[in-house]
Amino acid sequence: MLGANKDQSSLNLESGWLCLEYANTLDWHASDNPVESIHNYEDLVQWFLKVGIISDKEKENILKKSVISTINSSVIYTQAINLRENIYGIFSAIAGGTEPFADDLDKLNILLPDIMNHLQIKYTSNSYSWAWSNLEESPDQILWPLARSAASLLTSPDRKRVGECADDRGCGWLFLDTSKNKSRRWCDMRNCGNRNKVRKYYQKKRIMKN
Repeated sequence: MLGANKDQSSLNLESGWLCLEYANTLDWHASDNPVESIHNYEDLVQWFLKVGIISDKEKENILKKSVISTINSSVIYTQAINLRENIYGIFSAIAGGTEPFADDLDKLNILLPDIMNHLQIKYTSNSYSWAWSNLEESPDQILWPLARSAASLLTSPDRKRVGECADDRGCGWLFLDTSKNKSRRWCDMRNCGNRNKVRKYYQKKRIMKN
């Protein structure tokens, strides 16, 4: 459950990494008026289904467990949103060429010891892979792959290729820049990139007229 052994390439990730994809669930993250897409615990679980971390059956089991759990799902939802802001703070800073705030790193580190206690190596079909253990005892399991992805990216060479959309309205979309010369600046050329292209075109026309 929760894709401990799933390869990044098998997930539905526009940004390139699970943790970046999760940070992008708040639209216009760098603006004064961000737009939320995950409003409750059910939305959070649905997002996990959307990106391919869980199956429909696993979604049903998680939601059933949340009903009978002694830990309120709204508490886990709040923890998940806080984790999202820590992840965004860390990688937005890295994309901008600065050090993340110590507080964001500290809050991520607080989660890691418990998460690592639930990881184990599993042997199946002549291969070894990561798997989660003791899921029945851990209703906050929804946080594990998110924090693990953030820690993995921070310690990966991919960290140096994290970028943030340069749109001046505050898009804030994070992505993995896979271009050869690390030249990507926009979330998507059809959106913010196209707006910038059109703006430069009209600026050039005004200059030519003058």
